[in-house]
Amino acid sequence: MVAFLVAEVDRSMPKMPPFMRDGTEMDFDGLREETASAVGESGKTQSEIARELDLHRSAVSRAVKESGPRVQKIQRRVLRHLTPYRVEQRTYFKAQRED
Repeated sequence: MVAFLVAEVDRSMPKMPPFMRDGTEMDFDGLREETASAVGESGKTQSEIARELDLHRSAVSRAVKESGPRVQKIQRRVLRHLTPYRVEQRTYFKAQRED
């Protein structure tokens, strides 16, 4: 299982709506939802965000529409850019008995 943890708060960033909190854990779908919220609340277009991050607009579009390992790095970059948070990836393993 892969989970993401909101780890660091940059107090110099402007105040954002409280859609994420320090210590929040989320899966790939939660990461997509938080990215979509951040983009929507930022007041910026996907093109503006893409230009600021030196990405193609379609990459930002995929980040707000898709979930999974293929887009998680872009989602984390977008969240770091638009919010005062750094999102860390955590990987967990679960042992299950085979009876």
